[in-house]
Amino acid sequence: MEHIAVCIATFKRPQLLENLLNAIANQVTGKRFLISVIVVDNDAKASAQEIAKKYTNYYFVVPEQNIALARNRAATEAIALGGDFIAIIDDDQVPIPDWLFNLYKAIQGMDIVHGPVCRNVPETPFFRVFFSRRQYDRHKGSGNCLIRTRVFQELQFDPSFGISGGEDSDFFYRAREAKFNFVWAPDAMVTEIVPPHRMTIRWVLARSFRGGNSFIRLHRKNSNWKKQLILFWMLLIKLFIDLIYIPIMPVMAVVSPLWFWRQVRKSFAHLGQLTAFLNYVHLEYR
Repeated sequence: MEHIAVCIATFKRPQLLENLLNAIANQVTGKRFLISVIVVDNDAKASAQEIAKKYTNYYFVVPEQNIALARNRAATEAIALGGDFIAIIDDDQVPIPDWLFNLYKAIQGMDIVHGPVCRNVPETPFFRVFFSRRQYDRHKGSGNCLIRTRVFQELQFDPSFGISGGEDSDFFYRAREAKFNFVWAPDAMVTEIVPPHRMTIRWVLARSFRGGNSFIRLHRKNSNWKKQLILFWMLLIKLFIDLIYIPIMPVMAVVSPLWFWRQVRKSFAHLGQLTAFLNYVHLEYR
């Protein structure tokens, strides 16, 4: 019987972690695979220890705050356990009961499978502009995926993205370059709990800035000079368009606030990209 190691990196969110661990304990397997749960605490004070040890014997602490290091440690432990697959899920997410089963069905003959993430936010149009993620969105983050362990025998998460964010995008970009096969599992749903401190304009714009910064850093690391040059010229065009929009922004803020905030968010992402070309690294998780 094949073996799935569920790897969770956590940092100072014990209650959310317990919600996740409880959901994993009730996963449907169809008697087709075994499940092990590995929790790696990225808090030097081991704040997740009490909760984690109620559900698993595989609890480890990585004291240096760096999500890439924590995920790499989890993958190393999963390989040591003899896992055939590594499932990665964030500590603020909760999967449906047949989440793993649906990922497992989808990965047959493939190397990496992703599933949709539905964000749990207040039922207001404003917040849904920023936080909704449609089920058909081909999200390629590490918050909901199943990966064959052989992938981790060739690749690891890059610690240089471990404080800034973007380590998952970098990992999967390199996985594609290495010709690993990807597939999408639309029925492997997880729900992400969005905390109140993230439901602010300041947080959304900072995340957009970081996303732009990480995107260009990823390509400066992995892409050839021609691709980088194309991205740079595309960015200049986008910045020029942002400047053209400036005179109408006050009007659009009244006529169509949703359009206005979408454009502001895009502009912050473009600024983040520009700073990456200037060698600035935005450390979101510092």
